[in-house]
Amino acid sequence: MTCAGVSADGVRLFLTTKDDLQIWDTIAGRRLCRQAWPDTFTRSWPWFVATPDGTQVIVGDQGQPLHVVPVTAAPDSTPRSMLGTPQPRGPGREFYMIHGFSPQGGWVVCDGPAGRTVQRGRTYSIWPDGNHTRAWVLAREINASSMHLLGGDGRWALGAARNGTDCGLWDTRDGRSLGTLGIDDALGVCASADHRFAVLAGRSRITLWEAATLRPGASWPSPPDVAGTLPQFSPDSRILAVHDRSGSIFLHEVPGGRLELTLSVPGGFPLWNVQWAGTRRLIAVGTNGLVGEWDLKRTEEAAARAGLHW
Repeated sequence: MTCAGVSADGVRLFLTTKDDLQIWDTIAGRRLCRQAWPDTFTRSWPWFVATPDGTQVIVGDQGQPLHVVPVTAAPDSTPRSMLGTPQPRGPGREFYMIHGFSPQGGWVVCDGPAGRTVQRGRTYSIWPDGNHTRAWVLAREINASSMHLLGGDGRWALGAARNGTDCGLWDTRDGRSLGTLGIDDALGVCASADHRFAVLAGRSRITLWEAATLRPGASWPSPPDVAGTLPQFSPDSRILAVHDRSGSIFLHEVPGGRLELTLSVPGGFPLWNVQWAGTRRLIAVGTNGLVGEWDLKRTEEAAARAGLHW
């Protein structure tokens, strides 16, 4: 697998491999559809995001434009989903990837050098409503592996350096660099759904940042074997799920950072990705292709029966 994501309603799990795009029903635990990439589609490391309403999957990869894959319901009204033909969107260059959406619905897109290591800068742009002809540059020629917007209006942009040396800050109104956050251990950055918080994940510490103050908040030691993983905020931005590669998930309260609950994968299969399916369910994707689910409502009810609370 190369990428995973869950629809906003938590019902659909989207998975990509180098060969295809798949949609799974997270409630029934079955695959709804599977579609191979077209022969002309580069299959080096497909990366995607799904639109909040789950009606489109936007895929990026090396040496080609972004592709929009429409997602529709089956014509016979069964729970199945259907995938349309990938449609190119925008120019094709060395590398194109979409990282998410601005609060106004614009696409956050980067182009630049391909490959796992950034040898020179990438350029990040906002495509209003996915229209590249009206795109404007957010940050040019920077060494950042991803870009995430903070603030209700998407005023600030955070980008963690690929080599984990620091995290840059930009003003999205004019693309002006505001320097770095002075962190020497920032492997990944992720923003909450309401753009009020960001988490910076490093080898040694996990730190929450607030958009209102642009200052660090709660911070705690990273779990062992966390390199290469990315924490995920719950859709209501109240819980942060941090996972390691050995099969443990740690749920922290936001903004205080208190550890609320630790989950362990049955059988201990190594984790690759963790996604929220709504506010009370977690989907975990293993490096071995296995997918697990936790129903946190049932967990809470079981804890209450035992006289516990989380």
